[in-house]
Amino acid sequence: MPRKLVYLLVPLLFTLAWSAEREPWTANKIVGSPEPPLPYTTEAIWPHITFSEGLDITLLEPEERLIISERKGKLYSLPADLNANPDQAELCGDLLAFIPNLGAVYGLTFHPNFENIRQLYIFYTVSSRGEDTESRVSKFLMDESLQLIPESQEILLTTGGGGHNGGDMHFDPDGLLYITFGDLAPPSPPDQELAGQDMTNLASTIARINVDRRDPGLAYGIPKDNPFIDHPNARPEIWAYGFRNPWKMCFRPGTNEIWLGDVG
Repeated sequence: MPRKLVYLLVPLLFTLAWSAEREPWTANKIVGSPEPPLPYTTEAIWPHITFSEGLDITLLEPEERLIISERKGKLYSLPADLNANPDQAELCGDLLAFIPNLGAVYGLTFHPNFENIRQLYIFYTVSSRGEDTESRVSKFLMDESLQLIPESQEILLTTGGGGHNGGDMHFDPDGLLYITFGDLAPPSPPDQELAGQDMTNLASTIARINVDRRDPGLAYGIPKDNPFIDHPNARPEIWAYGFRNPWKMCFRPGTNEIWLGDVG
């Protein structure tokens, strides 16, 4: 059959099928209605300000600033007052400038007593040949003008790298630091290292540490009430385990209740 004739017949067949009498569907058991519109809408506050792969936004309350981190290591500052009209975001740090093998910055948080000790904690990875090989949590200082001081870096802990790194960090109301770690492996096949049930390392866990004191041989302290501190062969930092990639978490205001989004 000539190709041109086929092109003419196909639309005709669809038209005939659509116009044919259809038998009513009377066995429908579906009830309800479409979901109502959400009770909120999004609004661009500063449409002239953009970021490249921004992965974290943190309120630095004592300074009344928002700190935004990009995946490739740049940190920016903006006023926390959404009625302000800044011309641009202020660059306050660039990890790639002094960590040449930087993989990605996944999260940051400020010490609860930042007004007095000006400590900032950053979760980042280092890479080799385009693949993350190590995850780090480092402590930095910021000066009075909110500029990161590169030479102040102190690496608190390290673990493996991989496709699922987690990387979110928050202080609880008691001043203890919680850190999320993924299974440190690519997404497929899932948890190929069986890290989810292995407590001998930090993969697939939420860790909980005390940054205001040091235990022997560590740059931090282990809280005495961590749940697996006496468990044979378990890392004492572990607060919870069995995650795939605990990407973002927060504390419900006024409580110790954690809400966490686990990828997959």
